Amino acid sequence: MEKPPTQGVGVQGIASAKQGLSTPIQMNWKYIARLPAFQMFAAEKSGQAPSEVDTWVGTYLADKVATQGEQSVYDEYCQWHSAKGYWKNETPFGELIGG
Repeated sequence: MEKPPTQGVGVQGIASAKQGLSTPIQMNWKYIARLPAFQMFAAEKSGQAPSEVDTWVGTYLADKVATQGEQSVYDEYCQWHSAKGYWKNETPFGELIGG
């Protein structure tokens, strides 16, 4: 009688569960939605009041991701961030470049 192959138990996390999905990235949108640069982007793109951005940015972002997909929203934000030129020493995520 042949012995079955060794089985292992391990923690693979969420990454393995996401394999095969059409969306290649999984962004931390809650974090991004709190960034001043993203809030400015959202206000410009939506036409909504920047003074009340905290009340509507989550819904705006959820709708935009649902209709365009994460990659498209991410790309649009990154292009906008770069074109604005206000944050030359920061990434779109608010991290310092070269610091």
